[in-house]
Amino acid sequence: MASLRKSPNSPNWIICYRSPEGTQHQVSSHLPAKPSFRNQAMHLGLELELAAKKKSAPQIDHINLQMQLQKLSAKALGIVGQSATPPAHLTLLGEMFERWLAGKKNTRSKPTFLRYLQVVREFTDSVGVSFLKLPVSHIQPQHIEKFLLDLANRGQTPGNQRTKIKILRSFFARAISLHMITHNPASPIELPTGSKNTREPFTVEELKKLMGVSNANWRTLILLGAYAGLRLGDAANLTWQNIDLDSRTITYLPRKKDHLANIKKTVVPMHPEIYETILNLPVGSKSPQAKLFEGISNKGCSGRGGLSMAFTKLMAKAGIDPLPIKVKGQRTFQAKTFHSLRHTFVTLMAENNVSQELRRELAGHDSDVHRIYTHYSTDTYRKAIESMPGLTPHTAKKT
Repeated sequence: MASLRKSPNSPNWIICYRSPEGTQHQVSSHLPAKPSFRNQAMHLGLELELAAKKKSAPQIDHINLQMQLQKLSAKALGIVGQSATPPAHLTLLGEMFERWLAGKKNTRSKPTFLRYLQVVREFTDSVGVSFLKLPVSHIQPQHIEKFLLDLANRGQTPGNQRTKIKILRSFFARAISLHMITHNPASPIELPTGSKNTREPFTVEELKKLMGVSNANWRTLILLGAYAGLRLGDAANLTWQNIDLDSRTITYLPRKKDHLANIKKTVVPMHPEIYETILNLPVGSKSPQAKLFEGISNKGCSGRGGLSMAFTKLMAKAGIDPLPIKVKGQRTFQAKTFHSLRHTFVTLMAENNVSQELRRELAGHDSDVHRIYTHYSTDTYRKAIESMPGLTPHTAKKT
């Protein structure tokens, strides 16, 4: 593999590599032997070594090597050269971003992919679009520091800043694995401290208010969030095939994880509240694939006409404050949304002394490796679910 060294007789990095026939070569990179140019010089060395391997003849003329290297160096430094020798291909930042995002689109959920895409767009705005036409190795720690400062100046929370720097770290780690750079420019950056905005759980009294202003479909959706921990999209898209009234369980694959390999389905016993409500739902079709909530699942969660906005209107009707937090340069964060019902789900179990391991299993959260060796019976899960207080007298927890 190509390497670099300094020479007392040259102010530039010296590239060392071995050609296919075994000959060792040492040539000047024409780049200053300074830490800030190390990534570029190493990248040139790797590309030069690759070009040597691709040559049909094992012997490469030393003069041609020098001409090709000068062309590569001039390109790296932004200088227009006069050499007619075709340069080896340097992977450009824009090209690498496209390939990396394409991989994320195939391996991550849509919301996660959109988050990565947003970080790429914001980083490009920070360094300038001209950098997309330069090799990946041109990005240095000072560019990451500027990006972090830009995020802070736009009012991004410390939590958002930390997340976005970590995403960039993963991008440059991929570039290292592909031998495009030797050091991760985002690694030396000190992550900002500070709390991040989090959802607030609903109280039992607030749940009762929500139920009081909701129709049958929304009452069931709310219970699925608060007593089964389902996200809004998962709950709205349930089919009768997901419901087992005999065993009183709900089996579903979280949409957030359905792109992952070997992911297991989540099985949640029905709380008595959910069981009674589902029994009263109208059945429009005998097909197991029929939706529980006809007409709702097609709306989607986002947008003005989406389910999230409909739930916000229900909260207003019930007199529940969404606890908005306005941060300069960002959308208003609401501490209470439908997703808060998942927080309610975990909180109610914690308040009723359900173990952390059980809470993780029932909520479908990732946990430590000991989860693989832990197995609970359906009765144990059911006792955890039924430990939560009911909203109506005939299902309230007995004391």
